[in-house]
Amino acid sequence: MSAGWRITRGEQQIAARDVAELKLMAVGGKIQPGDLVQEPGGTSWSYAIEVPELDGLIKSVEVDEKDIPRAGGSGGRLLRVILLLWGLAVLGAGFGGLAWMWKTPPELLIADRAVALEATKLSSHAGAESAEGVAVEQFEMLEILDAQDDFFEVEKADGTSGWVSNGAVKPVVMAPTQGMATQYSNLLGQPDSSAAKVGEVKANEVVELLQKKGGFYQVKAAAGTGWVGTSQVLPGYMFSQALLERYDPKFNPRAYVNIANRSWTHSQEPDQPETMTNMIMKLENFTHYGMSSIVLRITFLDGQDKLVGTVDYKVPGLLPPAESEGEPGERFLEGIEIDIVTDGESHAKIETYSAVALSPADYSRLKAGEEARLAAEAEAAAK
Repeated sequence: MSAGWRITRGEQQIAARDVAELKLMAVGGKIQPGDLVQEPGGTSWSYAIEVPELDGLIKSVEVDEKDIPRAGGSGGRLLRVILLLWGLAVLGAGFGGLAWMWKTPPELLIADRAVALEATKLSSHAGAESAEGVAVEQFEMLEILDAQDDFFEVEKADGTSGWVSNGAVKPVVMAPTQGMATQYSNLLGQPDSSAAKVGEVKANEVVELLQKKGGFYQVKAAAGTGWVGTSQVLPGYMFSQALLERYDPKFNPRAYVNIANRSWTHSQEPDQPETMTNMIMKLENFTHYGMSSIVLRITFLDGQDKLVGTVDYKVPGLLPPAESEGEPGERFLEGIEIDIVTDGESHAKIETYSAVALSPADYSRLKAGEEARLAAEAEAAAK
């Protein structure tokens, strides 16, 4: 296998020499949304739809609805909804995913739940709209009870039921933060293929997705908590673009930290070495997740783009979530001092190496702790 970009689909693996060839392959339909892609020199894998270089280039997979397995029975219009989008997601995962779908018992492909794609209200009967109905929050999980024409009868977690338009919800076989194992897999103690086995995950088992590191998901399975490869589980949040936009930042937060207004100069302080540099930048977060444990990888290159050195900088504190759409959470960083030998032609590349997405409750708790700590430090300094 030649050096460059690596693309894996099931048991098959192909390569692209550079970004230009990678993009041509995507435009030509040779790369599908669920293919696993590894960048040159990388050690982790990402789904093709997560790779920034392929944004907008990957073609969707067309599926004939009659080819999707359907459950038998004579339920009339009583809901046993086959999730077409599930078939699309599995097909997007490649030939291995297609084989898995045909081997999977049909009852496992039946959607009996739905995610609300927008805030709406329950109606008393199909076809009616009620401004006084019980509210359903965006992305709330609902149980599907029945279907009639273009409406679903659904039940909330508190037992309240009613009807909603099928355009307001997305039927799913699992929650967005769950995943279904595509094969028997070892549950590993660390996100490393050589890590010790701590349990096992059975084929078709539904697991809770906790976090993602490199090419691994941390999951909570029947056998316990551990790590499985991203190719061994199909995430529920991949079922639609709306769910992907909502939940992908939770599992791939580093892809959503934007680094702006970066600059660096040599320190002019007399008590510091001439090799000391001072960096300034702004971090932006357009997601609704606050973030912590952000690590920036700063790579210094000379005038010929040869590596001078690499430094991992851990950002102190938190990065706030977006206040509203188009208004990102911001964090200004200055005084980042790095001792490294450079010259007038040297330049630096900065990328987000890792980050942790926080739930609103966790962010509020950590923010309160950070504010209390800063207040205590200010009080101590004033004495």
